[in-house]
Amino acid sequence: MVLNVVVSASGSSPYSFAGVVGSGEQLRSLPVPGANSVSVTFSEEVFVTQDALLLTNLDGASPSTVTDFVYDRPTQTATWTFGSTFADGRF
Repeated sequence: MVLNVVVSASGSSPYSFAGVVGSGEQLRSLPVPGANSVSVTFSEEVFVTQDALLLTNLDGASPSTVTDFVYDRPTQTATWTFGSTFADGRF
């Protein structure tokens, strides 16, 4: 089970979805200028790969390819970092 999703960028505070699930807040714009990474924390250890995340902007444009992927076993968190920042849009 997914416990949390965090969107972040270097130099900006990360945005966590942990407290907004089911509230409608997940539909608002994210306060993360220059966002280029997504982290997912799981409730248990999982087998996850770089190709396990598909991030698509609903206008059809997608961010660049993943340039770094890390799975941290102690925290059960997978982090995908993209080569460019996410464009404005609905992902």
